[in-house]
Amino acid sequence: MEATSAEIEDRAARGSRFDPNELRGALLETLEEVRRDETVAARLRAVGVHLCLALDEFDERLEIGSSSDPDEVIAWRFLAPDESPREGALELAMGAETANRWLLGRESLPVAVARGRARVSGGASAALAALPAVRLISEPYRKLVGTSFPGLAGDRTRPL
Repeated sequence: MEATSAEIEDRAARGSRFDPNELRGALLETLEEVRRDETVAARLRAVGVHLCLALDEFDERLEIGSSSDPDEVIAWRFLAPDESPREGALELAMGAETANRWLLGRESLPVAVARGRARVSGGASAALAALPAVRLISEPYRKLVGTSFPGLAGDRTRPL
């Protein structure tokens, strides 16, 4: 799917050359870092987080969750368009720019949903478990963007 009209207008106003593939790479590197951080990974496992993130720019969805493998604390995989996420997963769908702002702490998920920039499905229990746990992923993401992905840093003065 293409970016929403609100994202296109926002991008044009900022003169952005946002690259969704850069976001994809930053997400994967962040998850690797989370996997190596025993404290964060253990907290994610304890919560039993199951999240499925669909970025409008890609056909696949990224499923993130606690691992059933005792040697791994967190696991992720890409789902094909016809695959379903694990039962009980919170499903979030949004454009890559919205996802980037959300992970950087510059976009409120409820506001993005209200403005049509994000879509959420899954039960209340999935949301109550997954959304606070995403903060454990957001902090390493912000640090990684600051050091390795400056193109994702964007306008630091923009409010939520």
